[in-house]
Amino acid sequence: MNWKFVQLISRQKDFRWSTSLNLGHNANKILKLDGDLKQVTSGTSIHKVGLPYSTYYMIEFAGIDPVDGEPMFYKNTTDENGNLNKETTKDPRSAEKVILQCADPTITGGLGNSISYKWFDLNFNVNFSFGAWNYDGAAGKLEHGGDGTLNIPTYYRKRWQKEGDETSIERVVVGRSNFHDRLCYHTSFIQWRLCSSEESDFRLYTARRHGPGKWV
Repeated sequence: MNWKFVQLISRQKDFRWSTSLNLGHNANKILKLDGDLKQVTSGTSIHKVGLPYSTYYMIEFAGIDPVDGEPMFYKNTTDENGNLNKETTKDPRSAEKVILQCADPTITGGLGNSISYKWFDLNFNVNFSFGAWNYDGAAGKLEHGGDGTLNIPTYYRKRWQKEGDETSIERVVVGRSNFHDRLCYHTSFIQWRLCSSEESDFRLYTARRHGPGKWV
């Protein structure tokens, strides 16, 4: 669904100001799979009847043990009452995959303002998207599980290095792979853009903020 609202705020001889707002919401749900199938898993995703198509399905990261720097995971086994076991383990093979966030945004949209006075125009636009998640598959490969014999991302400078370190990055270990929800990030953003024109001069300014994150 999409909605758009346009309002002319002021219109005079040499001055004009208008604003517009558009909102979008896209929701989907799997109603039926082939044959008697109720769910299909593929990599880090699950396609299950009743869920959005782009739903993540991975083992759940429980933090780094400050004693030895090993990553921990929630077991997420199910008891007879259907409750998940939130005990932790350092063996990813002992952790069950669980249904996580949906990749699709909850709402997207933009707010625009256009102001003109004689030969001068000014446009200020704000675009936004909230509720989306993204699995950083490239990091899952480039991190090499923190294998210190290979090229790894610079954020491994913040890895666990000694007992007592509080961090979300495991110690360097050769031959480990990472495929869990630590690499699943909230990708909501707000982006603003300012455009101005004055005769033949044109300027464009853009800034963007990811949540949580910094202006870029």
